[in-house]
Amino acid sequence: MSAPAITPCPGCGTSSSEDYDGRGSCWKCVGVAHDGTKSSATSAQPAASALARAVRSRRLDDYRPQAVSWLWRDRIPAGELSILGGDGGLGKSTFLALLAAEVTRGKARGLTGTAQVVVALGEDDPSRVLAARYRAAGADMSRVHVLAAEDDGGESPVVLPDDLGALRTEVERLRPDLVIVDPVSAHLSGAVDMHRDAGKGGMRQVLNPLGRLAQTTGATVVCAVHLRKGAGPASDLLGGTKALRNAARNVLILAAHPESRDGDDDRDDGRRIVGHDKSNYGPRQPSLAATVETVPALDADGAALLDHDGNAATTSRIVIGETSDVDYEAALAAASQAPRAGDGGEQDALDDAIDFVRAELAGGPISSRALESAAADAGIARRTLRRARQRLGVRAIKGASGWMVSIDPDGLAPLAPFHENPAVTGDSKGARDSNGAKGARGPTLPRGGAEVVPLRPANALTAGLFDDEDGGAA
Repeated sequence: MSAPAITPCPGCGTSSSEDYDGRGSCWKCVGVAHDGTKSSATSAQPAASALARAVRSRRLDDYRPQAVSWLWRDRIPAGELSILGGDGGLGKSTFLALLAAEVTRGKARGLTGTAQVVVALGEDDPSRVLAARYRAAGADMSRVHVLAAEDDGGESPVVLPDDLGALRTEVERLRPDLVIVDPVSAHLSGAVDMHRDAGKGGMRQVLNPLGRLAQTTGATVVCAVHLRKGAGPASDLLGGTKALRNAARNVLILAAHPESRDGDDDRDDGRRIVGHDKSNYGPRQPSLAATVETVPALDADGAALLDHDGNAATTSRIVIGETSDVDYEAALAAASQAPRAGDGGEQDALDDAIDFVRAELAGGPISSRALESAAADAGIARRTLRRARQRLGVRAIKGASGWMVSIDPDGLAPLAPFHENPAVTGDSKGARDSNGAKGARGPTLPRGGAEVVPLRPANALTAGLFDDEDGGAA
């Protein structure tokens, strides 16, 4: 499917792919003549009605039928808004890194732009986390563009819906095939209530424009969303409102395999389930098996990233396998019913919050606002979050872009065997292993003789499911 034709609005210059009012006007200019005067359609309206729009009908045979194009065959439609939901720390960002890598290498299907990717980050640090993760996925780093707002000499996450115009400008300039918003909760304006669907302050103010951005530019938009705690179908756990699922044309779910912690030490072995929860353009596909792997983090020359003690930094990559024998709904149900140590109630909620904060901060400092938003999405009460931060020794530091939080290296947190933000460098003083023992270190690699990890692991995503058999990018 070719990208929609982009026609500058003769009224304000804004690019649009729809002849909204019969003269090539964008939504902003509908009801206003191109000479700046009121058009006949709205001349009777009061001047204060700046948002008046013309409404008209079109016969269905005026619309030219188009076949659906896929970024990931039968699972992610190109040029549409998709949602990727999952608990914090399971690997959503790692999955998105693989998706981005396939686009930048021209291997994804349905590429109509420049095989480039725009990433709006709200939590991960580009230098300490993103670069190593995308390199491990095999991305062409020159085709990945990290989007940030510039203010007071620093950078901060873009705010939605406030920065939607700036986001559209960058998308129209770069013509990417993929736009990633990770996670969407970290980018919401303070005026947006994630638990409200429509109306002023509802999530539709963010999701509907993102959907139009995808449809009018041809870029596929994928938003990462945390699941709320609790039992029930994925549709009830996805963020704070059903608007997230209803507005998206496609929803994927990343869940932990029910047996991923069956070992004697209760350590996560990285097994995951990739489920297909919604599709407006075809039947939902079977769940796939996947594995999150911890691998050495490499620099641009392929050498291992080492801290000043000579310890190797690590990052994560995900390998997608064949059809899973466990459905994602069953995996979510098992996770909600998993037996847990402790006496339940408040203590279990605190334990959940501690695990959540540890996973969110594992890759380094993130904004305090992003942590609070993600915790709210996960159903963690503000009081419980505050107690978890105290237990972990979380520090708050005022930076150019606002308050940042990080885990104090002398805090109580052991190093998790798997986490979503694993590219950690720096002083390992006070680190503990999964049993709480001090002095835990990552694998030590000799300087100059670092193991080189293949950038393209054997992967079903790249071996048939994902590849464009017709040639990929133009």
